[in-house]
Amino acid sequence: ASCFGAVESQRETSGDRAMWTWAWWRLLVAWLGTASGSCPEGTCEDEAALFQVKAGRSVSSVPYGTNFGGWLCLEDWFFSGNTGRFVSTSDPVGQGVCLPPLLQGGDTTWPSEGILVHRLVAKYGKKYASQVFEAHRNSFVHVGDLKALADLGVKVVRIPVVWTLFADALAPVAKIYGEHNPQSDHAVVPDPYYPENASLVTIPRKLLEDLYAEGHKHGLKFLLDIHAFPGGSSDGTYNGIWPLKPRFWLERVKVGKGTTTLQEAGLMIVAKAIEWLESLTGDAAAAVEGISPMNEPGHLAGFQKPSFAPIDVVLAWLSQTIHMFRKSQLPSKGQKLYMQIIETAFPDNSFWKVFPSWWIQQTSVTDRNNWAVADMHWYTAWGTKGGVLAESSAVTCNEPLHKILEVLQPGVEDFAKTFYEKVPGLK
Repeated sequence: ASCFGAVESQRETSGDRAMWTWAWWRLLVAWLGTASGSCPEGTCEDEAALFQVKAGRSVSSVPYGTNFGGWLCLEDWFFSGNTGRFVSTSDPVGQGVCLPPLLQGGDTTWPSEGILVHRLVAKYGKKYASQVFEAHRNSFVHVGDLKALADLGVKVVRIPVVWTLFADALAPVAKIYGEHNPQSDHAVVPDPYYPENASLVTIPRKLLEDLYAEGHKHGLKFLLDIHAFPGGSSDGTYNGIWPLKPRFWLERVKVGKGTTTLQEAGLMIVAKAIEWLESLTGDAAAAVEGISPMNEPGHLAGFQKPSFAPIDVVLAWLSQTIHMFRKSQLPSKGQKLYMQIIETAFPDNSFWKVFPSWWIQQTSVTDRNNWAVADMHWYTAWGTKGGVLAESSAVTCNEPLHKILEVLQPGVEDFAKTFYEKVPGLK
């Protein structure tokens, strides 16, 4: 498949994705809409579109926010061409066939960003590997896209990134991470735990600074989401090293002296991210919505024994990121911490028994009404789902909108009701 065919065929690639994207946008209307302002706990119901769904009222078709997935953090199925089939890849060979515009296909599929870069380096060298990513990053999002989003009424854009946006934070761990210009360079660096198997390309911070400044001209704000961490902090193709095993929670780096834990390396990255946000000025600073320190921490660890991410270890690390944000300048600037959490990290279906009380212990009422946002994801790709194959879908994408709403609304309502009742404050 051609690269452009792969991108254009995403509506066909996964029967789930069209419906998944639709519901994800609807969810973001509420998710970002509720978090966009503060209010006393227990009084925010009418401010959230999600809870308008819960109450049976109509929801605007214009999303409050959206997500630039597939830009600065890759998932193989986004680039799977006409052969892709699954939203969540299970075959370790992966579904990725290209990365437009330079990589138009290859001899084999790729499973994750780190494996793709490593293979490109082995076959063509570091220069070509970095050029493939530079070309992709410079062509995937255009200035015109920002205007189009603003014209639609979108207010906030979530930007998932791999940890190499702040690779220089690890210069004290190994000098290779400090040999590039973090403002301008696309440089190949090894994964700190899998240096012989996975590499990534650094993301120039100027790329995001320019995006933020341009977005502000159109009234947009941006949520920085650190989606992938050294050694893999979750079990999925977006973790940067899949299908290699996630080691972030329990191991040390294998570069430099090898004494730094991957958790410590992760905190160094979060600290650098906060420092960068604090340093922004002018239009770029005005465009900051906030930061999500880690996407889906420990995803799928709750189903695995032994667990690669014991939940007490995960929550202890997240607690440190809350403290780092609280003592930074960001709360006083009106910026928010989006604490992303996912049920699949918790063993024995213990999420609702553990997370709400932990969240209340970690944050005050003032925190939760001003800058601490509880962030959960709800997908139609699992559970009651829409798709294009009737045998595996509760509703198909070609059915009338009222029918789709009729089928999906109970799931949205149940999620909204539980989230609203059990988790206080911004969400």
